[in-house]
Amino acid sequence: MFSSPLLPAVLRSGVFAVIIEGVMLGDPVGSVDYSRLEATAFPNRRMGALSAAVVGAGALGNEVIKSLGLIGIGRILVIDPDRIEASNLTRSVFYSYYNSAGLNKAQVIAEVCSKLFANTRFDALPLEIADVGFQDLKDLDLLFSCVDSDLARLEIAYIATRLDIPVADAGLGAENYSHGRATWFGGRRSGCYSCMLSRRMRREILNFSDGQVRSCWAADAAESAGLPGTPMMAAVVAGMQVDLGLRGVLGGL
Repeated sequence: MFSSPLLPAVLRSGVFAVIIEGVMLGDPVGSVDYSRLEATAFPNRRMGALSAAVVGAGALGNEVIKSLGLIGIGRILVIDPDRIEASNLTRSVFYSYYNSAGLNKAQVIAEVCSKLFANTRFDALPLEIADVGFQDLKDLDLLFSCVDSDLARLEIAYIATRLDIPVADAGLGAENYSHGRATWFGGRRSGCYSCMLSRRMRREILNFSDGQVRSCWAADAAESAGLPGTPMMAAVVAGMQVDLGLRGVLGGL
């Protein structure tokens, strides 16, 4: 299981220590009953053999990890270089267990979720996806793209094509905060995120002129600024993204 010195650093109160260690984040449950999932497309005998990376640990990434943990996927690699801000605490479920502001997103999620989901191995890389070596990704069955920049999506598409790993990509924000998108890319023999873009858009992104953080469908930065994501839509879109991704990798699409 993932371990780090993060939790002792934030346990400044004996009361919080009791809550976290004794109730909310106690020792992982030794036996988990997946019997209700056996008649679905996601029986644990198949889920437990899968390994996935979640790139981007914001509101969408939190909800994707929650679903993957509940369903008992074998391993989750969480990739995100960012630190938690106070505004994340109202939109990202796993950052609310203790005062995690200022800590790395990927490391906090791996710490918290290793306590909540006993049958899943969690690893964290506090890096940009472009800085992750192929050796850390080559054995994955699936990539979940939960990022909020076009440049990061292109980098994920490049990696997925080179390593022939399918991608379940999603994003929040379109005409308003009640819109979202989930898309399946089946690996080297299928299209990728780059195929959805015009030549002009690809050129702008790769020149960094349009690679800034923004909602996935916003036409420009000004439009993106008016498209906040909500925890409700993050949960809805992430559920679709996980369902789509798992069905795709299991051959159900």
